[in-house]
Amino acid sequence: ARGRHRARWSAPVAATLVLCACQQLPYRAAPLAAVPTWDAQSVAPTPANFRAVVDERWWLQLHDPAVDSLVATALANSPDLAQALARIDAAQAAVGGARAVGSATVSGNASLTRGSGQVASNSSSTQVGSVGTLGLSFNWELDLVGRIRAGREAAQLRLDARSADAQSTQVALVAQVVGRVVDWRACDFALRAREWEVTSREATEALVSRRVAVGMATAADAARAMSDVAITRTDAIAQGQGCRLDVNALVALTGLQADRVREQLSAPPQVGVAACTLTGEPTAKSCDPPMGFEGGVVLPEMPNVQVALPAAVLASHPSVVAAQREAEATWSDIAAARASRYPRLNLGALLTGQWLRVGGQALNFSTWAVGPSLAGAIVDGGAAESQIDGAEARYRESAAKVVAVVRASAQDIENALVASNAAQARAEPTQQALRAALLALRIAEVQWRSGATTLLVLEDARRQYSRAQSNAILAAKDRAQAWVGLVRATCNQGLLSPRNDPET
Repeated sequence: ARGRHRARWSAPVAATLVLCACQQLPYRAAPLAAVPTWDAQSVAPTPANFRAVVDERWWLQLHDPAVDSLVATALANSPDLAQALARIDAAQAAVGGARAVGSATVSGNASLTRGSGQVASNSSSTQVGSVGTLGLSFNWELDLVGRIRAGREAAQLRLDARSADAQSTQVALVAQVVGRVVDWRACDFALRAREWEVTSREATEALVSRRVAVGMATAADAARAMSDVAITRTDAIAQGQGCRLDVNALVALTGLQADRVREQLSAPPQVGVAACTLTGEPTAKSCDPPMGFEGGVVLPEMPNVQVALPAAVLASHPSVVAAQREAEATWSDIAAARASRYPRLNLGALLTGQWLRVGGQALNFSTWAVGPSLAGAIVDGGAAESQIDGAEARYRESAAKVVAVVRASAQDIENALVASNAAQARAEPTQQALRAALLALRIAEVQWRSGATTLLVLEDARRQYSRAQSNAILAAKDRAQAWVGLVRATCNQGLLSPRNDPET
């Protein structure tokens, strides 16, 4: 009768627990609040004309040996990437721990004790004896309400999030290295331009001094020439400082010594913007570098790219993926917190053997037990409800973060597209201005040497040329940095480039 009563009681309890597990609805990701097309990209790429930049080693497309070597070193030595990988390992360990929670456990114990004592209270004789115990225990929690399953899902989702974070960290690291190499190459060329200008102004100053000596120029002309030389030297010093800061940044990113970084930077890119295009010389691809600007190519050539539709890019964007996985994990945490309110059903078994030996007499016996156990809190002071409220609050925070990350990622991509479009639009005007300024400078030099114009006109033409050259260098650098920024903003997801188009 007692067994039948227990069966009648446990059946509805089990049914109730199973129904409780169905209270948590499956997670459904909210649709990405993305615009249909990018505002800064009017023409969407078509599969027939474009292919994805699928190679994860996207920096190899620049054909810059300095980029290749410095990126490899940075990936091997980066503390940021090491931290991201350590977080992946910790998340993997958490997955293993969550999987172990629902597994059956078998434990053993053994003991051996030796002691002495009186056999009876009225006896003065002392006996020495030994007691030995050997036992095995088995325990397995049945996951009736899905608590263990929810914990496993949350751990796996957080592992996926940490993997996406590591991918973002790697792309950001490589982009920083590539960007600094581009900055240094542009800065180095601008420094050589300032040094060439110093040499040119020094030659003008010397000629003015000779003219003053023979009465063909005034002291004001000499002072003006001296001032222009000093100002240009100051600009060259400031330019050199910027180049050294770029080297220092690469030292911090790679862990190399400054001399080693400079040594690797000395190798020019195999394909890129030629020096002649930054000095106003003829723009033929095979042109020789102008005098004073030896070294050939100065900046790597960036591929001409477009970006796929926002929904496709953001759906696979590592930052968005990490935020979504965190939201899914917190949703599973809610299920685990709700399931914790209900009793836990465990299957257990115990087998124990004991041996007793006293005064030459031996006694041994064994015991065993097997059966289920049901345990749960009856009154917990609201602790379970508080855990549920906390899990729900964390989910709302995670869901809001998904929206914020989507918006931030979309803004970064739009900004990168705007920068890329602006850099491409500036390329031709800056070249036109540079060629015109170079021509005006050459005419002014000829006229000044022949006495047909004043030193003021010559120096004004030289300043116009210096400004035009700085703009051309900046435009070339910005175009390269825009490409790097676009790769970083998209994390190389959905980035498309023209197929079989050697010109781009």
